[in-house]
Amino acid sequence: MHPLIRPFAPLARQLRRLRRDRRGVSVLEFGLMTPIVTGMLMAGTDLVMFSNAHQEVSRLATSTADLASRYRASIDEKDIATLFLGGRMAITGIDFGEHGRLILSSVTRNSVTPSTGHWIRWQRCFGKQQATSRLGAEDAGRTTTDIPNVGGMTLNDGDNVMFVEATYEYQPMFFDGVVGERTITYSAAYMAREIALTGLTNTTNIATANRKLCTYFTKT
Repeated sequence: MHPLIRPFAPLARQLRRLRRDRRGVSVLEFGLMTPIVTGMLMAGTDLVMFSNAHQEVSRLATSTADLASRYRASIDEKDIATLFLGGRMAITGIDFGEHGRLILSSVTRNSVTPSTGHWIRWQRCFGKQQATSRLGAEDAGRTTTDIPNVGGMTLNDGDNVMFVEATYEYQPMFFDGVVGERTITYSAAYMAREIALTGLTNTTNIATANRKLCTYFTKT
């Protein structure tokens, strides 16, 4: 062995033994992979939650419009409260009342002769999100052409549609970079089944402050 190399011989032997020693490799690999796997799981969780939010908002819009259209004799303020309560209870995985807005509108052709557009006969809402109807506010379109269609539909004289717009501000649990904050919006329309539900009664005298008016932005 060359004299200049001899002092480094013990170090070389230690390095060779270290190279052959497999103890701790699994721990090292686990330590290196843990942040990557954890990040993938967190990103996957955000994607699953985002998909669930879409499903829940879509289902809420569809079921609310469907159930509202099924009232046979009349529809009352207490019916609206029950309808919205059922919708809130059916939602899972998202806080729709805090971050969403549901708008239920009863729409017919307007009162102009001949009819030139659509008229929002009444409108009720819940949810704290500051969202408004794409159609307009209650009583919009009575004598104007401001609402040419309802979700792409043109109603005939005598038709009455329950039109629902559901909007939700999705907020990711972990990463903004995977999905980020998104506004999820779905709408649904069902024709009134039995009669035209063009007016709301208030047989139990629910106070104005407790009715689901769209001028209020409340969680429930």
